[in-house]
Amino acid sequence: MNRFFGMMPCSEIEIEKRYADSDGSKVTIQAGCHGWTVIWADGGSNYNDEDDTAKKNFDKAYLLATDMVGDIKEVTGREICEG
Repeated sequence: MNRFFGMMPCSEIEIEKRYADSDGSKVTIQAGCHGWTVIWADGGSNYNDEDDTAKKNFDKAYLLATDMVGDIKEVTGREICEG
């Protein structure tokens, strides 16, 4: 996959969800059948290019995110705008 600064191309993203950790910091998880990315509040990211289903790649990214920051809560559009 051709990444740009660790970011997945839009054409590769099948699942994208936004979360907040216990401090209110935002975490974005993106996944597709060729890999996944976790984007942290500071703009940094962790990622892996791995051929698997989008769901399995998403689950791997989610596990990494919760291992790094603890519990996270999914946020929707309104919560994103408010936070």
